[in-house]
Amino acid sequence: MNCLTEFLTYLKIASFITLDYEEFIDFLIPIHEDESTIKRGFWNLETLKRVLPNMPERAAYFWDNVMYVCHKVGFDGNFIVPRNKHAYMGNIIKGMPFYANREEYYKLQSMLRKREYPTFKQADVRTFENVLNDKYDIVYLSNIIECLVCEALNGYYMPSYGAEDQLEERYIFELVKQVLPKLREDGLILLDYRPNSSIAAATDLLFNNDYFDKAEISSKYPPSDDYKKCSNTDLVLTYCPKKTGNILDLLK
Repeated sequence: MNCLTEFLTYLKIASFITLDYEEFIDFLIPIHEDESTIKRGFWNLETLKRVLPNMPERAAYFWDNVMYVCHKVGFDGNFIVPRNKHAYMGNIIKGMPFYANREEYYKLQSMLRKREYPTFKQADVRTFENVLNDKYDIVYLSNIIECLVCEALNGYYMPSYGAEDQLEERYIFELVKQVLPKLREDGLILLDYRPNSSIAAATDLLFNNDYFDKAEISSKYPPSDDYKKCSNTDLVLTYCPKKTGNILDLLK
């Protein structure tokens, strides 16, 4: 759904292929925990020149232009907000072994140097049935269902108030109907990811049915009072049709 995902992924892969661990961290992580200014190495143009030759031509053209403009007008803005807490070193490396550990970094570097770049298709998830031709082990939907519900409610999304349940049911069926035919027999759908929440707080339909498995994991980011989220856990919702049955059978 977001074409920038392709370019960002290519930038990261090319950086992994090209740079050593310290250079990678310096190039892609803007701020250390104890600093308030952007690191000089962040999106450094000299480093970029070394990365570009290992990137697909279309992506190299994109980043060559974007980074030049960002350096010229400043980083702050809608494209990237490097001073946001999500961009701090501690938050980025949490749960990312290839960022946090030199040995894991070089393992991934070795793997990426032997592989082709992934392919991308930009499309609405509700049209996947007509766009994707292959079968997959994993389909990861991030929190797209919640975003669709939020959009339908004009940005007001408070699970457990009733209207959300009806919309969640609608979008669950719309999305599962699209991706289920593309899932292999033992495949898994990562159906939702809800940050800074708990199982006890998830009372909406999405997290309360006989088909989806919910689990708490350590939160990626510290709780934020700005969004009235106070849990130190994130929720992961998965669906394995072979294990719990076909939820689309409810439509029959």
